[in-house]
Amino acid sequence: MKKPTKILLIIASIIAVLVLFFAFISAKDKIMADKLKQSLQNLKHNQEITLEKVAPFKWDKFYVFGPYFPKEEIEKEIGFKSHKIQESHQDSDWNYFFVKDRKVVLNQVGYNKLGYSIYLADRKFIKNGDNVKFKVTKKDKITHLNIIDKNMSELPLKINIKDLYKSKNVMFYSYKEEKWQNFNLYQSFKKRVNKKESASFRFIKETVEGDPIIYDIYYDKRSGFTVIKDNRRDKFSAKKDRRIFGEKYKYFYESHMLVDSINKKGGFMTVAILSNKDNLDQADSDETSDTIRLFSYKMKKSG
Repeated sequence: MKKPTKILLIIASIIAVLVLFFAFISAKDKIMADKLKQSLQNLKHNQEITLEKVAPFKWDKFYVFGPYFPKEEIEKEIGFKSHKIQESHQDSDWNYFFVKDRKVVLNQVGYNKLGYSIYLADRKFIKNGDNVKFKVTKKDKITHLNIIDKNMSELPLKINIKDLYKSKNVMFYSYKEEKWQNFNLYQSFKKRVNKKESASFRFIKETVEGDPIIYDIYYDKRSGFTVIKDNRRDKFSAKKDRRIFGEKYKYFYESHMLVDSINKKGGFMTVAILSNKDNLDQADSDETSDTIRLFSYKMKKSG
């Protein structure tokens, strides 16, 4: 046999082995993907679960990336490169990663075609062992898992407001320093919203009498903005109003106005607004249930 023929046979053999190897890997991934889908679809509406109990394989971390998130950025986030990493190329497609020992165990991209969605709110990932709870909802044959470790209904009615303020995960206004504390939570929320990434944060406003009103703000590209308001500790409100309730909004705005008296140097007062009005002028002047002014904050005058 001539030497060139031997070389061609070796190359063909290597290609055949590689084809069989990747076919085996692909078949293994499909089996795991089908098992995960079946496990999630077997869950019941309103059930509370953890991924540790429903994922039918071993994993260390679980990541979620939004639509169009580039492969290079994914590799930076998870800390390694992998041929298994896919990119999402449609507005509705989310990118889910289960990782173990710096290897991709399973990467699934999609939404409707997957038959499930997993929402981590403001988290980039969760670790196996954290036992983070999710609430299951079923709609249009899709199983949705929504993180609930921030569920305000679990907060006690009798609570010391100073205890709430000890948390670095809550934004609140300091009357002593005349500014919002943990303001980075709102800034992070705003950046993620501008990138059309899922986001959430919590802030507290005090009534004139000093009672805490707790707000949880959620954003999702598919469903818009949700405001959950906990008014149960407002002792001076009507009893019927002391409850937890939610409202939906489509648009997020910031309204700026010049106020000369701020810090005695002049500056801007900025109001964060959620509304169902499709332009800022209408939202800024609206006093109906279609609009909510979340809070205001001071900005120093530039120049």
